[in-house]
Formats: sequence, C-alpha cells, structure tokens
Amino acid sequence: MPKSELTIQQEKFVVELCSGKDATEAAIAAGYSPRTASQRGYKLKQNPIIKKRINEVKQQLVKKT
Repeated sequence: MPKSELTIQQEKFVVELCSGKDATEAAIAAGYSPRTASQRGYKLKQNPIIKKRINEVKQQLVKKT
C-alpha cells in the first residue's frame, strides 16, 4: 500500500505507535489534540487502512533486525 493513502498525520501516528508508544501517546505525538487523543488513537487503530499500514511497518521492523 502506498503511503499516500494515509495523511501525513496518520502516517506519523503509525510510526509513533510502532515505536512503542500506546495509542494515546502516538496520537499526541502525531499532532492530535491531547484532550481527545485517547478517543482519536482508538479510532485510528480501528481504521482498516491504518491497521494494514501498522502491520506493514511492523514487518519492516522485524526484517531489519
């Protein structure tokens, strides 16, 4: 899947999540409002395109190690 299917903010969320942050922390790091980060992180993780991208990034990280 090309990265272009995600916004820059969504891609940043994926990267932060895969670096070990929880969904709330990743949402805040990606630039979402701290006030709504918990709900936003949950909703982002439910998005099928984002789920697929998370799996792709995790696979890339495993291949690098």
